[in-house]
Amino acid sequence: TRDNRERLAAWGVPAHRIELIPAGVDFQRVQRAPRGSDALDIVFVGNLLRNNGIYTFVETLGYLRRQGIPVKAGLVGAGPEEAGLRALAKELGAESAIKFYGQIEDIDQMLSVVKSAKVFIYATAMEGGWSIAALEAQAAGLPVVTVRDGRLGKCEVVVDGYNGLLADREDPTLLGDRVAEILKSDELRARLGRQAVEFARG
Repeated sequence: TRDNRERLAAWGVPAHRIELIPAGVDFQRVQRAPRGSDALDIVFVGNLLRNNGIYTFVETLGYLRRQGIPVKAGLVGAGPEEAGLRALAKELGAESAIKFYGQIEDIDQMLSVVKSAKVFIYATAMEGGWSIAALEAQAAGLPVVTVRDGRLGKCEVVVDGYNGLLADREDPTLLGDRVAEILKSDELRARLGRQAVEFARG
């Protein structure tokens, strides 16, 4: 990513030794995958590790529901934080509003779950500014809501207002407000979704 290139240059690596090769996704496979039957509003795919912003994801769900928005969420992935996330969802009164899918080995099945949602949330700064899962979600037509930048990098997979929306920092209120903008406007969601597909097509 550009962010990683800048870090390498700052560490003294000569510019001619650094080549930028953006990661991509199997666009046609994402397009072919059928839409799943679950009606989700927000989704995240990734390892259930604290540094992936997963607690903030659940807190964002709780915030949205407290605002009177009946959001349904999906978490795809496995990891050591699942029990803690389930406990947090229960504490927030949102345990019936979130589905834990676990690790889905079948790629097409995972993509079907993603396609059943309206918005993909990556609730923290992406490592190196990039996320394959977020790019796959865009190829599936989902706008992405994430954090503008953080200690792990500056976001390069979302252009604010084009293929998703950015929050200034990892905060459930800020992220929730951005998600609410999309969920409350079919026109905005459709436009961001179309442009997300174009961004992913690359």
